Formats: sequence, structure tokens, C-alpha cells
Amino acid sequence: MNIFIKDKEGFSLVETLVLLTIFMIAGLAFYKSFTVATAYIIESKNRLAATQLANEKMEIIRSLPYDSIGTKKTDGAGGWIMGIPGGNILEFEEVTKNTRTFYVHTLAKYQDDPYDGTALLGTDTRPADFKDVRVQVSWNPDYIETKSAFLVSRFVPPGLEGNSTGGILSVNVQNNQGVPIDDVAVRLTNTNTGIDQTYNTTEGNVTFLEVPEDLNSNYRISISKSGYFSAHTYPVYDVLVPGSFNPIDKDTAITTGTMWTNSITMDEKVELKIQTKDMLGAFVPDVQFSLSGGRELGTENPTSIVKVFSYNQSGLDSGAAGEIIITDPSGLSSGIYNFNPINPVGYEFLKMSSSTNNSNEFYLQPNTDQTESAFFMKTAENSVLVTVLNNADATPLVGATVNIKDAGLTYDLTATTDYSGRAFFVNGSSALNSGDHTILVTASGFSDKSENVNVSGLVKEEIMLDAI
Repeated sequence: MNIFIKDKEGFSLVETLVLLTIFMIAGLAFYKSFTVATAYIIESKNRLAATQLANEKMEIIRSLPYDSIGTKKTDGAGGWIMGIPGGNILEFEEVTKNTRTFYVHTLAKYQDDPYDGTALLGTDTRPADFKDVRVQVSWNPDYIETKSAFLVSRFVPPGLEGNSTGGILSVNVQNNQGVPIDDVAVRLTNTNTGIDQTYNTTEGNVTFLEVPEDLNSNYRISISKSGYFSAHTYPVYDVLVPGSFNPIDKDTAITTGTMWTNSITMDEKVELKIQTKDMLGAFVPDVQFSLSGGRELGTENPTSIVKVFSYNQSGLDSGAAGEIIITDPSGLSSGIYNFNPINPVGYEFLKMSSSTNNSNEFYLQPNTDQTESAFFMKTAENSVLVTVLNNADATPLVGATVNIKDAGLTYDLTATTDYSGRAFFVNGSSALNSGDHTILVTASGFSDKSENVNVSGLVKEEIMLDAI
């Protein structure tokens, strides 16, 4: 009896894995498309609801009398802070619609129509010609513009223009090169008049119209922009107020019918790392120092030449690694900084790596990530610091040529004196040899001078040159 067994065909393991891979790729593509489509639908619903809320808000504003079209916000203590113009419209609101929270920001602003002259040109004594109202409804608490709906409407007063009831404040914002900066948030506050209003600059300028009068310079101007070092004005100097100083940017007064102009500079923030090194480039750990500088705020008092800066910190330490990143909650501004160390045992401070006219000073450029090295001379290391001075008045001679040779003539080194008349010598990446050395100094308009020194550790030699 013959028994025949028929082979049964099926999928191999490789074919099964390929099929599963194709299925997974197709499933992931479908899931991604579904996720994107769902997010798009949600975003569209949010935008539609936000637009509807913005329309409702604008219709309410249109029903108000012209004099009531202005903003206010709570001061957190049961009172109100008024905008410019002030009125009955809440500047900030939260509205819940279909379980979704929307954030409403209403900005009202006087506009100066150039048709009848402008306040900036001095050709219009009643510049508050009409009001523009901008309603932003966002489904993001940070009021991101891509997640917001906007409506803008213009409101014209009935009848003829009335007399001015306040003053005019024009604020110009530029960088340190005088270039105007756009889209800077300029905030005007005054606790006495109850004003708190923010506008953004266009072509580096923003103008506040119909600002309530205050003759006592209580209006504070604050400027801010992402990536920039924020700034503000300060009260005028008062000897009776602790911590008072004489500011460059002063709080301003406002008088009815008068235009006041204020210009403030700002620049991009900077990042700073400070390294402490010896003259051969090795890191020197645990150097304690203080650091001050940055934005110049003013002087200690009206008759003082001592400057006040935005950054002033003591008790800093370069740590075990010999380097530290300088941080501050407000960030660091560009400007001149002054480094004042406590010399570690066995070291003497010489200069900062980018110093140009003062050993302790260096300059931070705007919008930079800068590393600055503080160089220290090792007192036990064979080296020579030569200072060249004019014998007539003991002033440093810049650009003098200093040559040094050891007795065995194993090296012949030459350097040029810096802004302080100094030249420092080691032998490349090594210390100098011990023993006798010859120093020759030459300078245009002065007689040459040669001196012998015995090198053992750090030697500091002062050489006086006579004019020819």
C-alpha cells in the first residue's frame, strides 16, 4: 500500500518579517497622518472660536462712548491701573468657551493723523486725533501670535477735536551705534497717576499721547526685547534716599500740552566665561575675584566721577578647574568690565587677555559668547617682567623694543612693550634659565639702554629711558 504525502506550502520566517515590517511602516504612516490631521482640526477649531470671541469683544467696544474706549487692569489690591487711553475695557481677560480657555489682550492707542500735522514735527498741538483698538485672542497663555486671532478697528471722536488733556512722551530706542531697534516693548508706569501702558516701537520710536500730567518726574520707562539686555529709567538723585545715585536715564515728568523726548540705548545680551591661567597657559585653580561693569547706569552722585554699572558682584571663584561661567538673572550687558582678583599664594596678577589700556579691564561686545583669560605670573618660576618708563616724567613707553639673552646664549628673545610699558618673558612654553641675563631696550626718540639681571624666580625690572 503506497501512501502519498502532499507538501503544504506556507510563509518562511523571512517573508513573515518582511510582511510585518511593511505593515508597521504603513501603520506608522497612517498614525502620523491621523495625528497631524487631528492636530490641524483642533487648531482650526481654536482659531474659529478665537475669531468669534474677537468679533464679540470688538462689537462690545463699538457700543461704548468714545471717551470710554480705553483700557484698565487690576492692581491686585482691588483698584485699577489705567492704560493710555484709560477706559472701561479690561486689558487682560480669560474666557472659557467649550471647556477651552482663551486669553484676551486688548490694546487701545491714540493715533496722530499726519493730515493735520504731527506732534513729533511740532505742527499739531492736539495730536490725539483718533483711537486704534487691537483685540488679540489666543489659546496660548504666552500670547504666541501663531496661536492667536486678531482684530483691529479705528474709532473717531464725534464732532471737533477737543483740547489736549495731557502731555506727549516720545521714546527712541537704539543700540550703541545709534541704529533704531524695532519691536521693543516700551512700558510706561506711574503709581501716582495709576498709569501702566506698553507699546512696541516702530522704526525705533513709540509715542504716548495724552499722558496725564506729573511734574515730579515719577514716570518710569522700561524697555525689553527677547535676546536684549533690558533697561529702565531711574529716580533722580536724592541724598536722603539710601542707594540713590545720579542716573544717565532719569524718570521723566509730563506737563499738559508739552512733548517730552527720551532716548534709551540697548544691546544684545552677552555670555562670559573667565579662565584663570599662568603665563605658560596652565590653569590656576580657585582664584577669588570681584567683577563689575556692563551697562553704565550713572555716577554715585552728581559731583562724583565714580561710575555705577549694571553688574557688580564680589566673592566669585574660578573653582578647581580654573574657569567660571558668569551668570546673572537679568543676563549680562555689553560694555567695559573690571576684574579685581585676590592673588593666590605664589602668583601675581598681570593682565586680562583682551586688555587695551588697563590691565584689569576688558570689553564685552554685544551678542557674543566670549572667553576672557586672567593671566597670573608664578613667583617661583624663572621669568622677567620689564617695565619701560620715560625718565622725564615716569610715564610708560608704549612700543619700545625689549631684547633679553641668557649668559649661555641659548636663547635670544624680543618683545614690544604694551599700553602699560611692560613686556613679559618666558622661553616659549618653558621658564627661563637661572643665572645672568642681558636686557637691551630701544625706543624711537630715546637713547638705548642695557642692563644685567640675575634670574631666579620672577624678576621685575624697571628701566628708565632718556629722550635724545
